[in-house]
Amino acid sequence: MLSTQIKSVDANSLVYIDLKLTTDDGVTINANHSEKPVVICLGDGSMSDAFEHHVVGMMLGQEKSFRLESADALGEYQPNLVQFMDLHSFPNDIELAEGIIIEFAAPNGEPMPGVVKEVAGHSVKVDFNHPFAGEAITFNVLVRGIDQPPEV
Repeated sequence: MLSTQIKSVDANSLVYIDLKLTTDDGVTINANHSEKPVVICLGDGSMSDAFEHHVVGMMLGQEKSFRLESADALGEYQPNLVQFMDLHSFPNDIELAEGIIIEFAAPNGEPMPGVVKEVAGHSVKVDFNHPFAGEAITFNVLVRGIDQPPEV
């Protein structure tokens, strides 16, 4: 439920936002405007400190754009997240081709997408980096609601 009693975002707010992410060359990565808002619990470690710094203090209904360097946006590109996997470890009904995205299970059980970069012989090169890792990102944020986080 979106609250109208809380008027500005604090360091522990549950924030409902419209969010648009854009690269420096103008590619829109994600935009949820006019859809269901993105819900972020500030202070839970899911967003970078730099992102939270820009959002704290925003008012209900306020829109703001800010640019974050890659380390504070979607992360630096990490070569160790490129893995070579045996072709036979994939189900037979998946047609492996360069550029397709396959959902794997991370060690914690959460879904983790991987992009097939190359299929050669019995080896499949999969990149688990975010496709825009290593790039600065401009965030356009519109605060649609502010609540206190649920009690744990």
